[in-house]
Amino acid sequence: MSLNYELSKITNWKELCYRTAEQDVPMSGIKAGDRVMNPITQTIIFGCMGTGIGEITDANAEEWACRYILASKAGGYDPDLTLADVRAHVGLTTNVFPKVSNAEFAKRLMSLTAEELRRAERRAMAVAS
Repeated sequence: MSLNYELSKITNWKELCYRTAEQDVPMSGIKAGDRVMNPITQTIIFGCMGTGIGEITDANAEEWACRYILASKAGGYDPDLTLADVRAHVGLTTNVFPKVSNAEFAKRLMSLTAEELRRAERRAMAVAS
């Protein structure tokens, strides 16, 4: 299933969610001056899958950000969003639904963490060989 999103309910969405490319990006077909999606917006859209929360609201922005940080760390990479970034995107909606329960999210975190531990162990064994 495709990931669909709606940005038009975000305050100042045209300015916040898009920017002008400063230079050509040859392999992607982007030319200097093209309007492109803000990488923060793109990260939040795709982050909805990892957080299990398909929309950003005033009521859930902090929970969304917490889940994003936890999932990022469990997946072995540093989170690259702030709570302010998430709050700025209140109104964003996606087709990620229904909201994943806290119990299911915790189960996913355990699985991600175990997977990252196994990867780290394999890397350590490869270096030791």
